[in-house]
Amino acid sequence: MFKKYFILSVLFTIYFCHAGFSQKILKGEVVDAKTAEAIPYVSIGVYGENVGTISKEDGSFNLSLVENNMAVSITFSCIGYKSKSVPISILKANPKVFLEQEILLLDEVVLEKSKKLKQENKKIGGYKQSIYNTGEANTDAYGKGKEYGIKIDNTGFEYKIDKINFSLKENTIDSILFRMNLYKLSSDGLPKESILKNQLFVKSYKNEHLITIDVSDESLFVNEDVVVTIEPVRLWYKSSNDNMLFYAQTKGRNIQTFLRETSMSNWIVGELPPFSIFFDITYYK
Repeated sequence: MFKKYFILSVLFTIYFCHAGFSQKILKGEVVDAKTAEAIPYVSIGVYGENVGTISKEDGSFNLSLVENNMAVSITFSCIGYKSKSVPISILKANPKVFLEQEILLLDEVVLEKSKKLKQENKKIGGYKQSIYNTGEANTDAYGKGKEYGIKIDNTGFEYKIDKINFSLKENTIDSILFRMNLYKLSSDGLPKESILKNQLFVKSYKNEHLITIDVSDESLFVNEDVVVTIEPVRLWYKSSNDNMLFYAQTKGRNIQTFLRETSMSNWIVGELPPFSIFFDITYYK
């Protein structure tokens, strides 16, 4: 009798917990306010909560919500556009979101040099690959804004980023589109403002290990601590196969790591071992 009562109690508990936090799917579309063209891979979510996704190639999105956050606003963010927050009540009535382009007027920056200074090139960050890895298997075809990253400390001199690199330990997925993100650090030591003028994408293929994106034309000049992250946004694979994506770790445990589970969710600091992400840079001395 006690056993039967216990089982019924557990079932009722599960039912009421599920009912209290039932999932709702918010569907919509993100488009350019001027051209009405779809905007792919927009970061979409609730700030500070693990509720987020990204838009697909056609600008459409599906965002899973629970009842207790149905009254909040959803934020839409994409480099090249002004961020926008929209109450869920408005999104339910008008699911098409229009983002306005953002015009960035940036001063041209040139590395200081003279006849007495010599151009140098080097690698900084997690370029010493270890035998260990971190990752996941059987992921969805579209990302949710999940980012893996490390902090690259101030070198003590200004430098220009020529290439951003990262290493995969095991990749059985046919092809993956990654977005690379670069952030300044806020006063509390968390990634905050992007230093990018344009979105940076790079594609990898099955069994490819070193992934490199040439950013020499982006004029990325750095003289402070920055956080660089890897974000898988689109995966192409056969659903019948095991799809494994494991990032190589780097040697040196003094490298600070950052993880964000979904777009707009809180950053988790130092939970994972450091990834093999690094820059090729140019500087003068």
